[in-house]
Amino acid sequence: INLSSDDERNDRILDPVPPCFLSQLNCIKVYKYTGNEEELSAVKILLKNAVVLDKMVITCSHHFAKDLENLKKVHEQLLKLPRGSKHCELVFDLNLS
Repeated sequence: INLSSDDERNDRILDPVPPCFLSQLNCIKVYKYTGNEEELSAVKILLKNAVVLDKMVITCSHHFAKDLENLKKVHEQLLKLPRGSKHCELVFDLNLS
């Protein structure tokens, strides 16, 4: 999957959307999430375009999971993202071990 930049909107887009996003992709796992803008943009795009998604699991990096104030802010931000699937559950794994 390539994320390209649309200079007019200064936003990242999926073009074309992979066919599995529309018919088969039901779980996405994101590992070592740090909450930076590029990762947030990628998660936003995936949530928006995966219309049959049942679950997205985001596992935070060990270092990021220790910053509880920032973690809470990012968690709230992720929960507010629009989703293409009405049934998508967002699971946030702190990976504190």
